[in-house]
Amino acid sequence: MSITKAEILTFTNSRLNRSDTDIDESIKLVLRDIANQRVLKEEDTTQTLTSSSTYLSYPSDALDGEDAIISVVLTDSSNNIGEPLVTIAAGWQEYKLRMEDFTSSARSEPCDMITHDRKIYPWPAPNGTYTSSIWYYKRHDETADTIEFSEDWRNAIYFGVTMEVAIHHKMVDQINLWSGRYEREKEYQRMIHTGD
Repeated sequence: MSITKAEILTFTNSRLNRSDTDIDESIKLVLRDIANQRVLKEEDTTQTLTSSSTYLSYPSDALDGEDAIISVVLTDSSNNIGEPLVTIAAGWQEYKLRMEDFTSSARSEPCDMITHDRKIYPWPAPNGTYTSSIWYYKRHDETADTIEFSEDWRNAIYFGVTMEVAIHHKMVDQINLWSGRYEREKEYQRMIHTGD
């Protein structure tokens, strides 16, 4: 069963003793806030690396930040699936040092990677054509009509939207009540969904 905008509206109106008809902005604020906790995951299989490539782009709906990319797996032209690329522990500066001495003859099968500025840089640069499977944390679509979260998130969404509507109407007691409930439920769900 999916979470619907109509159900959220009914819950919010009943708890705040209101008869609002449009709370879309409050719903979108809460969906963005929860997605920013890095709990919505998606796979992108649309990108290809070639022997003249140096990076893959972040999927357009990926969150920002170096930790938005969960894993990258490359498949070569013979359909051999590689191991997930390992993040270069020393970070961007280490990658730049490696690139200072890099020549095109050093291209090989990538085994490491670094993310920077919404790009994924495999190391070493590829020696052939590879398709990619990129798992990442995504933004929620900018809509209140389709809720992308599973049923597990129902209470967090209900509580968060109720808080946002209370904020919009300056209902101080209700803000205090629902903000605490929202934060507790959101944290609980984030903890049990981390590492899925």
